[in-house]
Amino acid sequence: MAGQHVTPAFRRGIEERWGGRLFEAYPMTDVGLNSINCSERTDTFHFAGDAFFVEVIDPETGEDLSGTGRIGEIVVSALLWEGTPLLRFRSGDMGWTTSDSCPCGRTGPRLGIAERVDHAVQIGDRTLFSSEIEDVLYDMPELFLKQYHLVRKMPQPQAKALVRVEQPDDPSIMESLRRRIQAEVGDRLGLEAEIEFMAEGHEKFVAAYKFLRVVTE
Repeated sequence: MAGQHVTPAFRRGIEERWGGRLFEAYPMTDVGLNSINCSERTDTFHFAGDAFFVEVIDPETGEDLSGTGRIGEIVVSALLWEGTPLLRFRSGDMGWTTSDSCPCGRTGPRLGIAERVDHAVQIGDRTLFSSEIEDVLYDMPELFLKQYHLVRKMPQPQAKALVRVEQPDDPSIMESLRRRIQAEVGDRLGLEAEIEFMAEGHEKFVAAYKFLRVVTE
């Protein structure tokens, strides 16, 4: 699967329903397919170091974070393109790199993907990614694959997480489900959350080509 960040809860839900194993690839329209999962399906991707030079930088300062395990913006240079090579292309994705050997036996560099740069909200002194909210929502069968938004209130930071999600098929469980979500966000993420249910297919969830996970108000 490719094109959108895959959270652990999304992966589990698809595999349980389809009875197969889901593998991820990390392509970019601008530089092509540069990395992919292996059979071990760790939280990292193998990339072809002879075809792509991958860096991780601090998105604000440009400091090189490659190989440190620290999360930064992924920057890719296509080494084999002759006509229109992109050098140091800033992907807008957050991740990290490591040179540690993989359990599959490969020893080449690996890339971990965290989330999009713009899919983050500042809650107090904590950075919250939309994928963390998705993991909570999609672990609940009633909300699996429902559309949602993490709302970024301006100015930042904000006091608590505001989540809008499509209502469950059974409206009678909305209040109990709201309490469950709030409890899970508190237990797993250590945050207070406000939950708003929206009608299925609401125009706010319409996206051009990728699901919009964070909206700014």
